[in-house]
Amino acid sequence: MLNRKLLLSLMLASIATACHAQPPTKLTNGRATTAVRALLGLDQVRVVLGTCKAALNAKPEGATACTFLVVSGGGTSESQADFRWSGREWTATPSESQTILPFPDPVLADVHSWSKIDDNAGPIG
Repeated sequence: MLNRKLLLSLMLASIATACHAQPPTKLTNGRATTAVRALLGLDQVRVVLGTCKAALNAKPEGATACTFLVVSGGGTSESQADFRWSGREWTATPSESQTILPFPDPVLADVHSWSKIDDNAGPIG
């Protein structure tokens, strides 16, 4: 009986770890917008994801480094962030992966403040 309980506990722990490492939702423009708004403290911006790669020094495993364009009524500004799944939502932190991301990112060159932004779209590059 004790072995069953131990085995069950180990199985549940490995499932929880796997679930945390593998986000159930993909990173989209809309989810990145929510994360970047929280990071920057700005409510009136939208985000368009550019190139995304596995983040350097990724903790937790599965963190993604992305270039993105902050789009506001007055224009755009390109930046980079590391996005992580918290277990409930995507969060953004200043990127530690600048050396692996293009800057400026050519895939964002045709995005402008007047461009239609699809919140459900993933990274362009």
